Amino acid sequence: MRFACLVLLGLLGISTASAQERTVEADRPLATFSPAELRQLAPLLDDGVVSLVEWAYGTELPAVVIACRVNAPAAVVAGVIGDPAHYPDFMAALDGVTVRSDEMREGVRSLSYAWSWEASVFTLRGENTMEAYAPPAEAPERGYRFVVRSTGGDLGVGRTVWRVVPDGEGSLVMSSSRMDLRDANYIARSLAAASSSVNRSINVALAFSMVTRTRAEAERRHGTGRTHLPTPSGEPARPTFDATRIEELLMRGDLLWVETTDGTDQGRVMAFTRLSQRPDRVRAAILDPAGFTNGMLSGAHANILESGASGTRFEWGIDLPLVGTSGEMRMSERSDGVLCLDATSGALSGAAWRYETLPRSYGTLLTAWGTFDLASGLWLVDVVQGADPSFRPGLSASAELMMVRGLRYRLDRG
Repeated sequence: MRFACLVLLGLLGISTASAQERTVEADRPLATFSPAELRQLAPLLDDGVVSLVEWAYGTELPAVVIACRVNAPAAVVAGVIGDPAHYPDFMAALDGVTVRSDEMREGVRSLSYAWSWEASVFTLRGENTMEAYAPPAEAPERGYRFVVRSTGGDLGVGRTVWRVVPDGEGSLVMSSSRMDLRDANYIARSLAAASSSVNRSINVALAFSMVTRTRAEAERRHGTGRTHLPTPSGEPARPTFDATRIEELLMRGDLLWVETTDGTDQGRVMAFTRLSQRPDRVRAAILDPAGFTNGMLSGAHANILESGASGTRFEWGIDLPLVGTSGEMRMSERSDGVLCLDATSGALSGAAWRYETLPRSYGTLLTAWGTFDLASGLWLVDVVQGADPSFRPGLSASAELMMVRGLRYRLDRG
């Protein structure tokens, strides 16, 4: 896990904010989903993992909030989270965790532990602390809470708050995290200039990996494992979820949803967002391959090959070291108004994305969904997923988020 983060950091670079600013940034309050929001999200929680990536401004880092259902009692899930020494048993990229202290302080369990990832060329290390809060005996419905802080090492500072509450015969797990990776080790600090998407993408990938691996381990211990999803093929199924029920939640950030069981498989990936522009402007921006691609990633480009009644066929590419890649795609509009982006050859061949716009008083409610495997087009992603397959859902969610926020960036700038 730590190695994958370093690879991404090394590729994309980090910023130069002061260490004091970063510590304050990582310690800002972490929100979670309210009970009312969880009720609104219930249909999505039935089939996958939900994440809200909050808005951030200037040098701020967004909080990444994740929720999923677990087919195991809350006490079993809490036992997995509160046992760092056994993390390497189910987190593939961790080589070792050493618990340095474990004691009760005024009714709160406090731990400190060191982690390591060893490679043939270098070793990554870090230090964490954890505070574990059990529910009172008279109110088990209040659930468990864990506060984990990164206190030193190769990957900067950060904080994660876990909440585990009973949910019928199982439990509901929520994770809220903000990790500031701009104080990573020398290898990363010495590379390229800042990119605001770096911390966000790694936060999302790490959060998804931790949550899905924890769920899988808790269900394994409880004997309620899940059947892996089949490899997606054909037209990605249109979501039946009514996105208007979460419009208020979308004022806090963009909502992501991924179909996955233990984090090593993946079905559909979806994103929901509010845009202040009218649907006609949003649709025109999506249907313009050059502008849409350029808004997503520095170094990306698109050249139109042909345009007609069946849509627009274009070649695309990313001109960056190590991740340079290219292929062909087709953008079209269906009779039901859904906009379709299909990778027809080259990198990501077979991938499919769909976009649906709904007019609202504030502008547009956009729903995006698709099926794709980033490793089929990006060598670096293939390397990262090879280190730990549970990074796949989070990296895919980050890519979907990049598309949505790239579109917003372009629209906001005219």
